[in-house]
Amino acid sequence: MNLFKVVESIPGYIVLEDGTFIVIRVVIGYIKEVGRSPVGPNFGIAHRVFLYVEAPEELKAKMRDKPIAPGDVSSEHDIWEEIAIKEKRDAYEACLYRASDGKTYKVGLRLEPAIVARTTRYRDANYNPIYFIRWNISYETGRAA
Repeated sequence: MNLFKVVESIPGYIVLEDGTFIVIRVVIGYIKEVGRSPVGPNFGIAHRVFLYVEAPEELKAKMRDKPIAPGDVSSEHDIWEEIAIKEKRDAYEACLYRASDGKTYKVGLRLEPAIVARTTRYRDANYNPIYFIRWNISYETGRAA
């Protein structure tokens, strides 16, 4: 088993037109060699995304009587409205991985928030509306310096 070392972790964020602030963390959980190319190994990256949502108090007040989302409601297409992104920063994490070829690679994962939708039919446990985020995901691989 080949472990890796996290060398860079930058939380991202989104500020939405409704005043909601969302913190984004991407965490690389595992890196695995999944093949080879002429320039070295190919990598499979297992990752998770963590979000913290903080809606403005006036929006939370409107959500007080709404039910908590009963699970994944993304398939209820008629309840969503797109919310413009006013400001954003990508979430990023990078690791050093010593591969089977004996070389060390820097493997990174970047999440750019692209589109956000909101439903006010349901809320979370903290009285925030439910948000759905589409990501642009990019992988970065290079030799470690």
